[in-house]
Amino acid sequence: MRKAKHILAALLLVALVACSSWAATAVFETSRVSGGVRPQQLNNAIATSTAVDTSGWKKVTFILATGASTTTLNCSLTENTTPGGTFTAITGAALVQIASGAGNLCYAIQLDLAPPRLRYVNAVVTAGNGAAGVFVTGAFLLEAGRYAPVTTDDKGLQQYIRR
Repeated sequence: MRKAKHILAALLLVALVACSSWAATAVFETSRVSGGVRPQQLNNAIATSTAVDTSGWKKVTFILATGASTTTLNCSLTENTTPGGTFTAITGAALVQIASGAGNLCYAIQLDLAPPRLRYVNAVVTAGNGAAGVFVTGAFLLEAGRYAPVTTDDKGLQQYIRR
């Protein structure tokens, strides 16, 4: 589990740098990487992330990175009061369907965690049926926490270097 967490953190950092013009280092000063969708190829399949505990955070952003694509892709966030059980779709927290061939791009869904938002959130990524499918990975970025993460582990990272 710990190794998977760090792989997701590294992928999120790569996605931030590759897909965004904002400085990735500033993000990690007040944020934490948590959970996500492991790198995989989907074709006529669904990938569900690990449940992320949002307690003590004001916002959560799910960042989805795609590779080559020959199918449509849908991505939405769901929530629950516990980390297990049945999660419910969050109204308005879904990407517009990503068209076949629209690969090698990044997408994000940001969610305000003000009440009555439930404590646990996860992402559901659904790929249509295509010749080769689509490569996907994603991670959650918890933002504006009650306390700023201090250690590398608090930030959800294996290593954190700031120069």
